[in-house]
Amino acid sequence: MPNYAQSQLLSDFFKTGQPTYVRKGDLIIGIEPEPKGVYFVDTGFVKAYSITDGGEEFVHIVYGHGEIFPFVWAYRRIHPELYYEALNQTLLWRVSREQFTQFAKNDPKGAYELARQMAQQFQVFTDRLDNLEYKKSSERIAYRLLFLAGRFGKKQSKGVVIDAPVTHDLIARSINLTRESVSRELEKLEREKIIERSGHKIFICDVNALSQRLSKPNNLKHWGID
Repeated sequence: MPNYAQSQLLSDFFKTGQPTYVRKGDLIIGIEPEPKGVYFVDTGFVKAYSITDGGEEFVHIVYGHGEIFPFVWAYRRIHPELYYEALNQTLLWRVSREQFTQFAKNDPKGAYELARQMAQQFQVFTDRLDNLEYKKSSERIAYRLLFLAGRFGKKQSKGVVIDAPVTHDLIARSINLTRESVSRELEKLEREKIIERSGHKIFICDVNALSQRLSKPNNLKHWGID
């Protein structure tokens, strides 16, 4: 844990580029015709989200250390209408699309690491679709917490702490629920001593009890938190 790509080879390549420091809430990529380049997260967290015609925000993915965005534009020069925003103070490294393309074409080991990370990001999106198949808010939230524990969790002696700035609002916007619904369900889990909360950190005291709240059988090995 965390269960996502952290390649030294990719880190070394991106650190030949331009460092970019951003603060919480800063917009890294908006809806401009093209991004300034391809980004690598060194420290901090970045959310990618879309905005509906009604002004609602839907969070697609949260990127952590070692992850790269935007992949679609990097390979296909298609810039989906997604916004990328820092969740906390973040250090990014940026290379041009041309530098990225040359690296992907000319370094076989680098190309493998990029493909590996793309596969992991694809799994994030398939997990999100699976998450949304649950109709009950209690199940959606249980699934999301297990997913976040697998992705950003750190094992401790009595459970797993989600080491990312996860707010009620962020969870709600990730799984199409209201913030109030998320707050109520988290309070229930806290009363049942399945989770504990401190600031924006969530500590899962009993991952098995949390997984048992799902109607479909789920193997904790799927998230790497068995």
